[in-house]
Amino acid sequence: LLLQDAVLLRTQRSASGGSTFAEVLREGVRFLVLEDDLRLRGFGKDDLSESAQPTTYRAAIRRMAEAGTSVKGCF
Repeated sequence: LLLQDAVLLRTQRSASGGSTFAEVLREGVRFLVLEDDLRLRGFGKDDLSESAQPTTYRAAIRRMAEAGTSVKGCF
């Protein structure tokens, strides 16, 4: 789940033109991106790569609770 400024990672390209997450994506990892945080930074759903799925806070919390996901923060 990408939130706050981390949402920008799914809109950026590396200097070589590839995705900044290319290695992770080859492993099949998919990302949830908070719609509100994306919008607040001037981006929309159309700016996301195929590996990113926009989500709301409510939907993200529901998915995490259903999966028994633990949360770790990094600041």
